Amino acid sequence: MSAATDPDLVVDGLLRFAKSEVEPIEAAVHDRAEDPAARYLPDGRLHPELVAADRAVRRAAAKAGYYAMCCPADIGGGGLGRLVFFKAWDALYRRYGPREALAYGSIAHWATGPSALWRQARGYLAESILPSVMSAEVLGCFGLSEPDAGSDAWGIRTRATRDGARWTIDGSKQWQTNGPTADYALILAVTDPGLAAARKGGVTCFYVPTATPGFRMESVIRLFGQAGGHEAILGLTGVEVGEDHVLGDVGGGFKIAMYSVNQGRIYNTARCVGMSQWALERAVAYARDRRTFGQPIAEHQAVQLLLADCATEIYAARAAGLRLATENDDDAVEINRKDAAMAKYFATNVAWRVFDRAMQVHGGMGLANEVGLYEGMHLARILRIADGTDEILRVTIAKELTRGDLAL
Repeated sequence: MSAATDPDLVVDGLLRFAKSEVEPIEAAVHDRAEDPAARYLPDGRLHPELVAADRAVRRAAAKAGYYAMCCPADIGGGGLGRLVFFKAWDALYRRYGPREALAYGSIAHWATGPSALWRQARGYLAESILPSVMSAEVLGCFGLSEPDAGSDAWGIRTRATRDGARWTIDGSKQWQTNGPTADYALILAVTDPGLAAARKGGVTCFYVPTATPGFRMESVIRLFGQAGGHEAILGLTGVEVGEDHVLGDVGGGFKIAMYSVNQGRIYNTARCVGMSQWALERAVAYARDRRTFGQPIAEHQAVQLLLADCATEIYAARAAGLRLATENDDDAVEINRKDAAMAKYFATNVAWRVFDRAMQVHGGMGLANEVGLYEGMHLARILRIADGTDEILRVTIAKELTRGDLAL
């Protein structure tokens, strides 16, 4: 690997970009971003000023070459692969922690921007839409989950029927990240009910601009008592799109969905590792400074054990994530399902335990908003559900083992 593509040098450049280009944008909207009453509109959507700031960061990152750096070169990305992807997310979360930092817009997320799934784009989508996705001119959401189809994705009920060169889509989607502000949605819909019922295909992915008649953002899903959020319930009634809006093959939507889910597991492993180390570093600093019974609490064995457990588990989670990303670095190769499930399951639970211990080290201060550990606890709990629950991941691991994948 040349110096120009050394992952650590790329990550160093990304962090410098975040410091020099992103942090000034964030500083300009700091007061609104930090005020829960000002952050969201009454209907729960993020305030337009913050949406604009996020988009400014993404476009600046695209111009600087970071936004799509891990996307395949054959669709216009940097082609740096999954190891850089993992290391970059790990580094960003280690620096900025669990809060909603604008720096996280510096790298494209598969559900909202470009990724290898856009290799499936042909014709109109490849020529007219993909360039604007790559440059962050438009942002999207990924419409798979539904009110009655979460872990069992084959249970989706959204339907698309063909009439000549047109498709009509009807249904409802839920838990759509970036749904409240997206410019487009990638909607998974049943196009062959028989094949879908047999779990053998029959699901197609459609590119749907959110301004299409019949498409609506029904409501924002608020989490943990927040005044707003980034997840939405979407409704589609008589939404019409052309044949040229099909992403990939008709009936091949689940191939796209499974790529996306496994890519998301690498991402979530990296962010959990990074934000866990962020929490550990703060716990260590507090333990050195806080004194009880005449000495720093870092000298108390009970605190030492908490810190040691955090460090050991973070070390193991990072090792698992690095191995997963290294062995699946080529974005043309399908990610190993078992390994992705193991890494994500372990890392998200490590994050949950690390934030719990870090709060314990801080004592009462661990509960204070200003410390930010509660945000990590919330996020870690969410991530034990997103992109595969603990239980689904464990079932996936066991199934792959019994099918013969015993490599560890």
